[in-house]
Amino acid sequence: MRPKISVAMATYNGEKYILEQLDSLAKQSVLPHELVVCDDGSSDATVGIIKHFAETAPFPVRLHINEANLGYSDNFLKAAGLCQGDWIAFCDQDDEWMPNKIDRVSAVIEANDDRLILVGHDALIGDSRLNISGLKLLNFDNDRRIQHRKKYAFFLFHGFTITCKSRLIKEIFHAARPHVYWGGKTALIGHDDWICLLAGALGDIFQISEPLAIWRRHNKSLSPTPNRKTLFDSARTSISMVDADHYILLANLASDSSDAFIVAAAGAQALDFKINLSIASLQLKQLAANLNLRGRLYNCGSHFEKVKLFLIMLLRNAYLGPSFCSLGLKSLAKDVAFAAGLIAQRKI
Repeated sequence: MRPKISVAMATYNGEKYILEQLDSLAKQSVLPHELVVCDDGSSDATVGIIKHFAETAPFPVRLHINEANLGYSDNFLKAAGLCQGDWIAFCDQDDEWMPNKIDRVSAVIEANDDRLILVGHDALIGDSRLNISGLKLLNFDNDRRIQHRKKYAFFLFHGFTITCKSRLIKEIFHAARPHVYWGGKTALIGHDDWICLLAGALGDIFQISEPLAIWRRHNKSLSPTPNRKTLFDSARTSISMVDADHYILLANLASDSSDAFIVAAAGAQALDFKINLSIASLQLKQLAANLNLRGRLYNCGSHFEKVKLFLIMLLRNAYLGPSFCSLGLKSLAKDVAFAAGLIAQRKI
């Protein structure tokens, strides 16, 4: 039986592009169970466009207008919380879905078991008129199922590529999600970062290599566009990003995430969620410790201290331990080079 996939859309002053996105939903070869839209106080024609679309849409459309502005991420979480389907697909107001997106995601869900909790897909990158750039967003090599806690905790599928099981939204306390500390500011992490972090801890994930949407990039986009890089450019950039503060900030995020998981575990009704959140909380504490050590490694001037800290990290299995909380082979290679004095710390 095909899963009931609801679409959760957050809107704010999106009159310029929203009709194209709505039309792409109506052209799906497998229609969504419903579209739930939460508008965050638009002052343009966005609400009117949605209401007009709802009159002829080939699926139910429910529009909620917020009394107060919630902000991008909380508005998405509210829309998702109001959905009634078994699965929830997040939808931005300014992109375009390929006609087979829901069909393709549905087929993956049908072909897998109940441990699957999130499906993410690749996307093409377009300009403001949806002219394709030739770039893919994530460049997945193949379709792959990833078991829970077998992927690094801070992996990310962009929000518009995510379809998640509804219980991931309905059974978790989202107000206690962790903070980020970039650019001297503190804010709750985005809904997509949070959903991916939860999904990696609570169930299996499936990545689809086929691009199932066009990501529209324009001057009012809320997220950055990746640059075209050769393999050499990417490696050089990775090696040059050795600022100690970067790792300390990630350590703080891991520690906050661990605390958020404890709160979520306390509020979870299902035993599987309680157990997996508790285990993941401990692993995030371990990740925080690994990242703090890495920050100290890149903050010390003594060659002897560098080697000492690196050996401590090796003994802690910081690089090759459990996938959810380990730094990985690329980090190992970079830290070897840094400890050996082959690369120097550089502020970024």
